Amino acid sequence: MGLIFLPTINLPNQKIKTINYENTKNNLTVFLLLFTLSSFAQSKEETLEWLKINAKSLSSFTFTYISSGDNCDFHLKVSDNGEAITNSFQWSYDNKPSTPSTNTYSFSDILYQEVNTITRSKDDKYSAYSYEVQIAGGKTLIIKSNENIDVNVKRVLKAIMHLAKLSGAKENKQTF
Repeated sequence: MGLIFLPTINLPNQKIKTINYENTKNNLTVFLLLFTLSSFAQSKEETLEWLKINAKSLSSFTFTYISSGDNCDFHLKVSDNGEAITNSFQWSYDNKPSTPSTNTYSFSDILYQEVNTITRSKDDKYSAYSYEVQIAGGKTLIIKSNENIDVNVKRVLKAIMHLAKLSGAKENKQTF
């Protein structure tokens, strides 16, 4: 049942041609699957461009220290060369800005993990959530979020993890 006979004119000394339908079907399926997988993946350049445009606007906000009312501005920025990401915090005490605290990490130093496994915590002292992205050497990239931008921050985290993977990041293998 897996063979198809092609209509041909039988000339003397000529054999009837057949096509193995199962092999053709399997080869076509494999080809289509490979094409589908490669057509959805973003390149490193596309991911960098998206992060440069969206990281700051999708994940930057001001959160408040609840007991004192002091504010903190939080921002993410991708370096111009696309090699690193910087988070910065700048507190304002009595409406006087402090010196910004910045940390810069190479994408290749980020320990890759699925976004849904990244630690998310809420600090009762702040009107914000914190996501902790693990960095080689025991460091942590803190990304802040609140209820209004949490979905966007998850998109940014997904792009960061994708870029880390494309940059050769090692997998975050947590033991115990």
